[in-house]
Amino acid sequence: MQITATERPPHYGYSIVQLVLSLLAVLFLWGAGLLFLGLGLISSLSGVADLEQGFPGGGMEIWLIAGNFVACGLLLLPSAYYAGRRIAGHPVPAGRQLPGWLRPTVLILAWPLVLLAGYFVSRDASLVFLIPPLHVLAVGLPVLWLVYLAARGLPSGSPQRAWGAFSSGLVLTPVLILIIEMLALAACAGLAIAFMASQPELLEQLNSLALQLAQGQLDQEGLVRALVPWLEKPWVILAALAFMAVIVPLIEEAFKPIGVWLLMGFGLSPAAGFALGAICGAGFAFFESLFMPSAGEEWTVVVATRVSAALIHILNTALMGWALVSAWREKRYLRLGITYLFVVSLHGLWNALSVFSAVDEILEQVGTQSVPRLIAWIGPLAPYLLAGITVGIFALLLVMNRNLRLQQQRVALPRTTAPDAPASEDEASQPVL
Repeated sequence: MQITATERPPHYGYSIVQLVLSLLAVLFLWGAGLLFLGLGLISSLSGVADLEQGFPGGGMEIWLIAGNFVACGLLLLPSAYYAGRRIAGHPVPAGRQLPGWLRPTVLILAWPLVLLAGYFVSRDASLVFLIPPLHVLAVGLPVLWLVYLAARGLPSGSPQRAWGAFSSGLVLTPVLILIIEMLALAACAGLAIAFMASQPELLEQLNSLALQLAQGQLDQEGLVRALVPWLEKPWVILAALAFMAVIVPLIEEAFKPIGVWLLMGFGLSPAAGFALGAICGAGFAFFESLFMPSAGEEWTVVVATRVSAALIHILNTALMGWALVSAWREKRYLRLGITYLFVVSLHGLWNALSVFSAVDEILEQVGTQSVPRLIAWIGPLAPYLLAGITVGIFALLLVMNRNLRLQQQRVALPRTTAPDAPASEDEASQPVL
């Protein structure tokens, strides 16, 4: 049965926007994927091979980027499909129970095998075409498992709503964050240039470094050595920390739950906000890890270590989704403020430790003796601190899910005498979106 204009639900326009944006994003992503695929084929036919730099068979990174764009486009199709069904007036089917062997708790067992296969493929130029699907699986399986642990047993609404939240995290959030962070970076660069204008010696060193980069005179090792004198300056480290540990978390944690922001008028419960926030965070984590440079023999290490970053994105966005809905429905604005401060601080601490660890590794690699005291103290401990934070974040994710499921059960108990009533406001709002 078709829906007439007078029978259309109040949020009918949202489905149109969701369909149009999803299809436009698919076209853009697949177009970019075809472009990089063409570059990879051209490079392969020209016989380029550089295993040491991670460009076997025409450039592993080119094939990776092409596969990443195609995979992201494919993952946007369910969002477009469910929105199209809503517009056409067809009921959106409820999510089906997956077979046991397809459940995330089972699929995650295949992750070590995927990493092992990717390790051998990344070392063989003749198998370069296999790295894109292995890369998608290696990044996607942990993200799928983590979002399952975060959202299991919680109401996330219709499949259209869930896929829309994932798509917003996959495409819309990274685009908005990239634009805002580039503007913030440009502003910070302007302040840095203004500072160095009073230091002609520093400005000359920076111009020399920029010229060498523009002319391609520095390989990876040369770039590291050129950066060492800057990394030995405490004010450079402080500036990097200010941007990475303060500005970036403030921006990202506000925009990552954009899928929850867009559902402000849809009668969500705090538990649904947590689940949808986790789904938004999973989309962002998948995109960020997918496009993280990771070619050649370092591929396995980079992909494996990205799991902890995906975990913090999923938890933080879930917490923000929970706090946002609590503020809208229950006027708990203090909860929202405290939660935002918590996730920004957690993200900032994570980024700060990552900066300390990276700088300490670079300075140790070149064997410099002028290591800033703070780097010398925190740098070697940073990996262990990050591991401890990862364990704590994982435990908090499980505790939040358990507590919210118990709250849902307590809310549902009084409804057992009214079989015709929906179990939650989220179920009642499913026919809308």
